This record gives sequence, structure tokens and C-alpha cells, in this order.
Amino acid sequence: MMTMTIQEPAIEDPQADLRRVWGWGYNCGEGRLHEIDPDNTAALHYEQQRRERRMRMYANLVIRDLDADPDRLIRVAALARSDLAAKVAAGQDPNSDRNLAYARGAQLAALARELVRQAGAEHDLSARERLLERVNDDDHDHDPPAWIEQWHHDITPVARLPLPRELERPPCMIGRRLRTLHRIVRQLAPRAVLRECCSYHGQDWGYASETAIRLLGIAQGEGLEGEEASDRVTELARAEQLSKGDIKAIRCLVSTSAPLMLHDDERFIYADGRHRIQAMIDQGVKRTILLRLVLLDRATGQPF
Repeated sequence: MMTMTIQEPAIEDPQADLRRVWGWGYNCGEGRLHEIDPDNTAALHYEQQRRERRMRMYANLVIRDLDADPDRLIRVAALARSDLAAKVAAGQDPNSDRNLAYARGAQLAALARELVRQAGAEHDLSARERLLERVNDDDHDHDPPAWIEQWHHDITPVARLPLPRELERPPCMIGRRLRTLHRIVRQLAPRAVLRECCSYHGQDWGYASETAIRLLGIAQGEGLEGEEASDRVTELARAEQLSKGDIKAIRCLVSTSAPLMLHDDERFIYADGRHRIQAMIDQGVKRTILLRLVLLDRATGQPF
């Protein structure tokens, strides 16, 4: 294991620290906990555990970037809250993605500060060295969850999917609201010309979806399901020597790491993949792959 040496910065830059923390707050995301049906206890439990793991992971990144320095962590949390308060006072929406990132950044810095305290690294440089080694070690142990994840790939008509909501970027996707009938018409005359406005519209999702469905059929024919099928699809795509962009698109359609899926409630909230779906709708894609997660009790093997 490589030893992480604490480097004393020649000139401290609070704004640079704020930019780092804001970036991690932005990437961490809000999650979909507030949008899940309160009666769906399995989904709530899973999303809560997922959010806690995600917050701790990003807090470790904050610890790494700020050298586990408790003073810098306290200062950057206060700075993030101050900047957010100033933006709200100026009339900005506190719930926009950019401003929520300040609030999450402050939360991450506070959590990072608490992890430093728990490690006894507030005043002990040796403990701080050990903490930095641990957060940079990808092989640290985690307690196993109480459930087993069972992933399913469902081939789904795009015209029947709900419209993505709360798209604040990129500009080409803001306000895109093709209703079901118009989406069916778009499928009869799909837009084959790719656009350069963003990476989503620059990908041919019709080709990626049909290729992924075909390769998924091969993987399932070999008796593979879930994550094993996802890995096999990516392997087959590489074997066919497809372009890097197509391989990446196919992988993101079948992967369980950032799944294109809907929460199982009456409002049909996307857990991930809203931008991918919007691009498919705009291009007139006929069908794609959605992932569905079933949580099994580790003790009984039965669904929650």
C-alpha cells in the first residue's frame, strides 16, 4: 500500500476548497428518496442505504482532497452555507441543481469532519496519515447488506415510458415534452441525423438499443442473468469491434452501476437515465432495455 503523505499547502485557497466540495456535492446528487411511495418499504430501505453509502464515499473524497484537515473542513462547510445563503437572498432558486450542490457540499464537509474526529485524526498527524491511506484504499471492507440484489433486464417500448422530469441541463433537453401520440409518430419517422448539441443527442440510441437487445439475447441464451449478463453483453460488444461510443452506450443500457430504471411506484420516477430516455424520445427510438431490481432477503431468499 502506498503511503499518503500530508502536504502542507504553500498558500491556502478557501475558494479552491469550495470548488472541490461543490463539485463533489454536485456529483453526489440528491437521490430519489423523497419521490418513492412511502408504502414501498423495500424501495425506501434500499434507497436509504444507497444514499448513506454514497454520502460516505463522497465524504471520503472530500477528506482526500482537503488532506483530512479539520480546520479546512470546518471552514469550507461554513463557506458553502454562506454562499448558498447569499444566492438565495439574491433571488436564486435554492432547489436548483447548482445551489443544492452547495448544501450537499456542506453536508459532505461536515460528515468528513466527523469521520476525521472518529478516526482520532483531529490533532494526531499519524492518525491523519492512516486515515488518508484508508480512504485511498479501494479494498477496505464493508458490512454486507441484509439483502441480495437480483437484477432483471426488461425490453420496453420507449413510447410507453414516462416523460423525464426536472431536466435542467443540457439546454437542448429543457422543456422537451413529446406526448405519447407524437412519440409514436416520431418512431415512424425517426431522426437518423445525430446532433452535436450534447453527448446524449450525439449517440445513436436506436442502434445502441437494438444491438444491446440482440447481445442480451445471446447472453441470456448462455444462461446468464443480472450482472453476469451485463458483463457478457459488454464483452460481446467489444468482440464485434464496435466504436468506443457505441460500446459505452450499450454498456450503460445494461449495466447495474447506473441503471436505466423506474422506481416501482405509481408515479414512475426514474432512478437514473433521464437524459438517455429524453434523447431516445427525441430520436424516435422504438424500444430499449430497462433494469428492474428485486431485493431478496438474505436469510430466506424471498422478496422483501
